[in-house]
Amino acid sequence: MASLIPSNLYDGYKLATNLLSNYHGIVRVFSHYDADGIAAAGILAKTLYRFGKSFNLTCRKNLDPEFFEQLKKEKNKLLIIADMGTNQALAIKEYVEYLIVLDHHEPSDEIREWHRLYGAEPEREKGKLVLDEKRSLESRNILLLNSHLYGIDGTKEACASTMCFLFSIFCNPTNWDLLPFAIAGCEGDRQNSDGKFHGLNRWIIEEGTAHGIVEKRRTFSFDGETVYDALSTTNDPFFRMFVEKPGRISEALAKLSIPEKAKMGELTPEQIKKLNSFLSLQYLREDVDLSAVLTLCREDYFTKIGIRAKTLANYLNACGRTGKQELAVGLFFDFDRYADACAGVRNAYREKVRKYLLRLLKDGTNRLEAIQYTWVEEAEFAGAIGGLALTFFLDKTKPVFVLSKKENVVSISARGLDSLVKEGLNLAECCRIAAEKCGGRGGGHNIAAGAEVPEGKEEDFLKLADEIVKSQRKNSG
Repeated sequence: MASLIPSNLYDGYKLATNLLSNYHGIVRVFSHYDADGIAAAGILAKTLYRFGKSFNLTCRKNLDPEFFEQLKKEKNKLLIIADMGTNQALAIKEYVEYLIVLDHHEPSDEIREWHRLYGAEPEREKGKLVLDEKRSLESRNILLLNSHLYGIDGTKEACASTMCFLFSIFCNPTNWDLLPFAIAGCEGDRQNSDGKFHGLNRWIIEEGTAHGIVEKRRTFSFDGETVYDALSTTNDPFFRMFVEKPGRISEALAKLSIPEKAKMGELTPEQIKKLNSFLSLQYLREDVDLSAVLTLCREDYFTKIGIRAKTLANYLNACGRTGKQELAVGLFFDFDRYADACAGVRNAYREKVRKYLLRLLKDGTNRLEAIQYTWVEEAEFAGAIGGLALTFFLDKTKPVFVLSKKENVVSISARGLDSLVKEGLNLAECCRIAAEKCGGRGGGHNIAAGAEVPEGKEEDFLKLADEIVKSQRKNSG
């Protein structure tokens, strides 16, 4: 493993493991509430449990002023944050003694400079790690294990669950059995948008496959018990032809000589080939993004009891975004006990997302020169709606911004496509700059990001975002 992980990141994991091993109080853990964040949270929870450590876990949408008020009251000593926290690390450290951040979102220039000065590779003395005594006590007690800071692309090569999984196996190699959840986090974060896993994601999966922890199978990107159930309930991929006229599912399967009740896992290679060809041709007619066409049928990974990573990702995402995080984390401790409840939450979440997609399909988006935007009532659905709609039926020449309002804050989820990123789009930079100029905050990845601004500033944000995106794409040309 040491040869595959950058040496300074390897040393960072060793320092984090040593810190945890020698700490005997309650470990406070925060993580994001999407599929990747919940996977990271569950991996950390199971790791701490097996380590014999007491912990308190909370999953949140963001690190807002309420979060800092909570930190101030709790007076934690050791704090671990996953899937967020990089750019707020220096502010967070004021409220805790020790801080470990396991993240994959783009760091700000300030954090990159801090890491250059204080987070460089530790000195060694006779093969042992030695912290540079020139570092202040403050900097020594922060471990920023963010993939970007170590030359690893956090959009494609490592997500938060990957970073937490690596930390977990540094703590104890027996934690390799948590790999299916790490893969689910990667899947939920769309790190395999081109149908393949890369970087650290690829390494942990290949290792797990070689040791029989997961099994690789070629299957469709949608999941379900039977073929009919899968085609009729899936939003990702979204089949417009079936959603608008459900009767077409039976017609298509009959034409292809595939029984409606055929089990997804029991389709023959010939049936898979025929169905994939039919669906791909329909997508090409509908001008669906090419990445969705190419990944309709791809490799997925299954646990020893036959649960696929895609299904796990859907469970985690639905539970996380609808306030049922305890059910999702429960899967890490007693899968059989919590699986049915998680499946029910997933089904309800799918139905809600579909209603929003159908409304957007009918009403379309509002358009500016370089971006398009729409509103939804519930922020927890915004990211999924934006990403799916852009992939399957919206104008693909402009990123989409999905806005929602709660109390006095407007939340924004921004989504792009690989084709737009290749033209210079960086939504993390766009959301951060535009939000800060409006008195808010933002960040994320080049292809997917988010922001929050005070109510009344959303129009200013959209105008700024439009200008930034226009400039990004112009400068790349």
